Amino acid sequence: MQSGDFEPVRCGVAAAHSPVDGWQWARWDELVGVEVGISVHTVRTEFLESGEITGVALRGTTLCRIVIPASVSLEHQIHVAAHEAWHLIDGHDRCQEGADEAAAERFAGYVGLAVDRFTAPQPHRWYRAVSVG
Repeated sequence: MQSGDFEPVRCGVAAAHSPVDGWQWARWDELVGVEVGISVHTVRTEFLESGEITGVALRGTTLCRIVIPASVSLEHQIHVAAHEAWHLIDGHDRCQEGADEAAAERFAGYVGLAVDRFTAPQPHRWYRAVSVG
């Protein structure tokens, strides 16, 4: 995959948000695993804090782990997880400044926008339903 080919992936992984149940980490792991090609498990831990190193992506032969801080908001957790997921999806071997980091950050932003679109109240839908009848 080429850096920047986010569209189908971001919409796919953003489907981890259910309108009924909210954000589902197990669904996120499943969807990211499909993109990476092996199982993915996201670990939320109190041992990481938001700062210089906020998240970690670890690639194994049969399992990848995304480690993120548990002490931040859900929106921030999703952002960090998406950033780290892009490193796995795009095949980055190690954290490097520059294009890889910029691409991961853009992807995380796009996932956040997609999740926001799924969660935002949409009163116009109610209006249309009422006005049509």
